[in-house]
Amino acid sequence: MQVALGGEFTFLLGLVIFGFSSLACALTMTAKFLIFMRIFQGIGASLLAVTGLSLISSQYPDSKQRGYALSIWSGVSGVGFAAGPLVGGGLISLFNWRAVFYINIPICLLVGIISFYFVIEQQISRSKKSYSMLSQIAAILGLATFIYTTIQISNTGITQNSIWGYLTAAVILVLLLLSERKVAHSTNKTNLFPPKLLANNVVDNGLFASFVYNFGLYGMLFVFTLVFQQTLKNSALETGLLLLPLTLVGAFTSYSIAGKLLLKYTPQNVLYKGMFFSFIGSVILLYYTVNIHYVIAVLGFIFLSFGTGLSAPSMTALVLNNAPVNYQNVSSSLVNVARQTGGVVGTSLLGVIVAKAAIAPYTTIAMAVIAVIFLLCTLVSKNTDKIEKGKNQ
Repeated sequence: MQVALGGEFTFLLGLVIFGFSSLACALTMTAKFLIFMRIFQGIGASLLAVTGLSLISSQYPDSKQRGYALSIWSGVSGVGFAAGPLVGGGLISLFNWRAVFYINIPICLLVGIISFYFVIEQQISRSKKSYSMLSQIAAILGLATFIYTTIQISNTGITQNSIWGYLTAAVILVLLLLSERKVAHSTNKTNLFPPKLLANNVVDNGLFASFVYNFGLYGMLFVFTLVFQQTLKNSALETGLLLLPLTLVGAFTSYSIAGKLLLKYTPQNVLYKGMFFSFIGSVILLYYTVNIHYVIAVLGFIFLSFGTGLSAPSMTALVLNNAPVNYQNVSSSLVNVARQTGGVVGTSLLGVIVAKAAIAPYTTIAMAVIAVIFLLCTLVSKNTDKIEKGKNQ
């Protein structure tokens, strides 16, 4: 969409969709309508995330300066991530759940005014090719089927229906691959996942890290929200305060530290260090139970979020810096797809693990899964860094 309509227009369109759907959510009288409008909220948020990255990329063609700009972007995102549980919990405690949607409206108006007057989009080429509708439908249905089946397992356990669900998701994935293979030879269609872009190992590393980032961070946040609220009986506001060390350290690291490191070192180098710190934090959180002092959780939060603070801008820079100019828009889209997929898979999969109770050993198992995937990404990123250094020598 941003290729056809332009990044600035698409960004403002996403802002309008997000703002109006937030208002509709706040005014809804039924749960079904709320869920329906949350879909539109997600569409608006996706447009904002993707086009925001593209606009930043076009403004900073120099890879070092782009990395620094992305660190600021990640830091500001971290501030929102930090403020969300705290402000949201406070609004719910002081007013009601509708307030968390009402607050989006003045924010959207302010961002819209700033964007309209101050964002100057660089000239980009308009593509006459369109994405395959079959590929888009297959990608959405395949992921939705996998997530739905995983969530159902938490309620029913592994049954014949869940096996059929996973088989259906696998068949849809094969259909997606066949569709993409056909599109590769088309003159009027373009791939959702361009082979030329994905043939770059550095780009693949960045996309894998994007998946791992949201899988680990959102999964851990989901688990500990259950621990603090359901097991320890804290309010929404108290839970937001307990999670504050996690969110503040991540925002500070992205804004103040990651940018300076990216000016001095390669994104691959910063990325594997960030993932390793997140692995250490996950291991520390393995040992946290409701009977152990909260300080242990704080220590784990600090290490994990320091790592994610380093990883967020570096993994994004890794993809955008190594994508060809004509793939900048699609590369930013793929970063967002990888992150959102990781977040959904992480929360649903870990939700199955802690479905019985948010206490040990379930939280321990969940954090062990997160630790393993952070370690795997550390090793992959370290190996990619080693290969790239060998090429440059």
